[in-house]
Amino acid sequence: MTFLPSDYEPPISNGSNYLKLNKGENIVRFIGDPIVGHVWWEKERGSDVPKRCRKFAEINNPDPTNKARHFWACCVWNYELKKIQIWEFTQRSIQDGVQNLIEDQDWGDPRNYDIKIIRSGESLETKYSVSPRPKSDMPEPAQFEFDIKDIKLEKLYTGDDPFEG
Repeated sequence: MTFLPSDYEPPISNGSNYLKLNKGENIVRFIGDPIVGHVWWEKERGSDVPKRCRKFAEINNPDPTNKARHFWACCVWNYELKKIQIWEFTQRSIQDGVQNLIEDQDWGDPRNYDIKIIRSGESLETKYSVSPRPKSDMPEPAQFEFDIKDIKLEKLYTGDDPFEG
């Protein structure tokens, strides 16, 4: 006999409204229109707070050692959690992988198929690979949840909550 039942599996967290890639395989479906821009972090009341702008010329970062990074942000259907989340990513390998799919005439718009992202390694050695899954219809629960949540990604630029109408 073991301390925990042999078939025990810890419950999957309902997760936050923001996607954080797990180690290993992650499968998502882009939904809605993305936004792009630059993000950096500033201290406010003892916490790190993201600051975002649309164009490089708009960066107003008081700490030049904390460089702004180019980001993409979009809504995704997280298959593991079965929920809509915002995925903001600055990793060039992910951006390039998705851009390559968009430019490939066999794939095109990534809202028409699922994407598998594999995260491997740790810390500065973290690597990502991006690959498409066969084209398919948008999962009905994803479209339904996206429609009722009315997420406003543009609110990320002002520091407001995109999930609050």
